[in-house]
Amino acid sequence: MGNGDQRKNEAYTTIRIQKKSGKKRINIDLRLKIDTGAQSDILPVNLYKKMFPEHMTQEDKVKEGILTPSDVILTAYGGTRIPQLGKTTITGTHKGKTIKCSFYVTILGLNTCKKLNTVSINAEVKAAPSRIDRDMPTKDRPPITNKEELISMYPECFDDTVGCFVKCRYHITVDPNIKPIVHPPRRVPLELKEKLETELDRMEKKEIFTKVTRPTDWVNSIVIKEKPNGTLRICLDPRDLNKALKREYHPIPTLEEITPSLAGSKLFSKLDASKGYWNIKIDKESSMLTTFNTPFGRYRFNRLPFGLKVSQDVFQRQIDETYQGCKGAIGIADDIQVHSKDETTHDFNLHEAMEKTRQAGIKLNADKCIIKAKECKFFGIYTLQGELNQTPLKWKPSETLKILKTGRNSGASWDSSTTWEPSYPSWPITLQISEN
Repeated sequence: MGNGDQRKNEAYTTIRIQKKSGKKRINIDLRLKIDTGAQSDILPVNLYKKMFPEHMTQEDKVKEGILTPSDVILTAYGGTRIPQLGKTTITGTHKGKTIKCSFYVTILGLNTCKKLNTVSINAEVKAAPSRIDRDMPTKDRPPITNKEELISMYPECFDDTVGCFVKCRYHITVDPNIKPIVHPPRRVPLELKEKLETELDRMEKKEIFTKVTRPTDWVNSIVIKEKPNGTLRICLDPRDLNKALKREYHPIPTLEEITPSLAGSKLFSKLDASKGYWNIKIDKESSMLTTFNTPFGRYRFNRLPFGLKVSQDVFQRQIDETYQGCKGAIGIADDIQVHSKDETTHDFNLHEAMEKTRQAGIKLNADKCIIKAKECKFFGIYTLQGELNQTPLKWKPSETLKILKTGRNSGASWDSSTTWEPSYPSWPITLQISEN
């Protein structure tokens, strides 16, 4: 295999290292060449020096006590011994997740390591973009090449906390003619009781739930579901409560409305609002309506619950207000689509959307975000092709469409040009699958 073919088949990844320099935080991107056949990872001392100059003496030697001494003998594929100074563990982030990488710091330079084919991870250091201040003009903000850079520029949008629209505290309106209903606690399987108590405590600490000790007119039931990781998801069962709620009916954008703005776009990014409706706080009076029973007492929601028939309208209104006037951005439920015809325009549009996201208090799910793709599934229904060229978007035959059933024996008809399936439909629902 020639050198050109070998380079073509090399695999790379990047980890981000954040370190302090005085009062500032500096981000360093470590670009890694992956060798799955190697038994250890090495880092040439000249690269270590670039990353951590504060660890070096005036004689360009690593200070004592910095590296962990190691008796490990490193050899290249041809049997050549590689002298090493010790071991170091570097903490970084990759795709939004914190990882720890252990390296042997070698005396050999990078060029020598390459010639010996010894580097299981060849590294190069470059400056990574730091957090962008709110007052920086959008036109002056640097290009965004990948998800890791986006997270570095807007870290507060990806901090794994529950977001909160800063300008919204919603009041739920009820019909006074509807009589409140109190549900007794549902039985919980014995093997799930401890997990339920743990999840209730966790949600209370995160201020999503609050313990209720005073009398309330409404007491709802809950539905619990065990996740693949063994934890529980607690959902409100508001079947009776929904009958008493007054809905504000905020429209969701239709396919006909958004298609013209997408025509000709070649780059797409997707931002996913983490925890959806929980980004909306509700006032105390409304919170009391969401009181639910458990074997461990009553609790109430402090955030807008999934399943309420008002939730879709309230959340969509907040999304529309947040991204109103934001060029190249469309928000439907918790999906925010950013699109453009070229890369420069896309950077501007994405920065503008991210600044709106930050100012609104929305938190994003890093795992579900997509940056600068040529096609991108939007709202879970259709795929945006990279070059629309004024061609209307079409439903993919393989996609199944969920249709709400509005009552007993009365199925709702589907009109793709005027109707959207809500991301979090009202309760109760019956799902029907259409193959066409």
